[in-house]
Amino acid sequence: MALGTAFPDLNNPKPIFRVGNPGDVGSVEMSDLIFETLGPAPGAIIACMWDVHWRIGGTAGTQLQSDKCTKTPAIATVVNPACVGAFLLMHITSEASIYMENNWGWVADHELDLSDHNQINIYNGRGILIESRIAVWIYFQGNPNALDPFPPDPRYFDPTFENCFQAICYKTLGLRIYNSTYVLNYGAGLYSFFNNYDQCCLLTEACQQDMVEIELSEGIYLYGLSTLASQSMVTVDYTALVPSLANLDTFCQTVAIFEYA
Repeated sequence: MALGTAFPDLNNPKPIFRVGNPGDVGSVEMSDLIFETLGPAPGAIIACMWDVHWRIGGTAGTQLQSDKCTKTPAIATVVNPACVGAFLLMHITSEASIYMENNWGWVADHELDLSDHNQINIYNGRGILIESRIAVWIYFQGNPNALDPFPPDPRYFDPTFENCFQAICYKTLGLRIYNSTYVLNYGAGLYSFFNNYDQCCLLTEACQQDMVEIELSEGIYLYGLSTLASQSMVTVDYTALVPSLANLDTFCQTVAIFEYA
């Protein structure tokens, strides 16, 4: 559990758990672990892979629970600093290689342990950043918008949202592929269930504008891609190429294969 003076600054993030240094050679196996933060840690990078979970907030002991972080959809929400989670769940650097299986990265959207089990506002900067030039195998927010409290940081190749012209565009992307070659993705399910905790957007499949964004990349292969409630399933260089309403399935929208060579 991340706690302490090392993690308060989102402009100077630090990993809570580091595997190796540049130039190190070897193997590390981790299993049956849970990484959490205790209270606000906007400068923490949660690194972990078998059966390993990242879980930010919503549980006893995290101090990121419904007693202080309950949702406020009826008002223009100002970020509560006491409800800021972590900077980044995991950073796979350029010289690293990793195999991950049965992992779950969750920024809590609801309370697990307090009796109200209410929905909560926990603010997390990023999910998993993969910069690896080697092989990586991974198997098996609405109010306020995605610019607050973590502004785009070019050091981490964040999307800038500079091409957004409607409110549902300023939302966390399910997957962003940037300046990359030969990325293969099998059976991804990327879902958006709310717009400011309101589920009316499910009726029009428009809880957010984009779900998968590909930029300055080639050799991208997405097999069995399913999305829910995004107007565009796949956007390439800011052009929407796969509209969701043209690919309606039973529960979500699905394409068997998307190739961008």
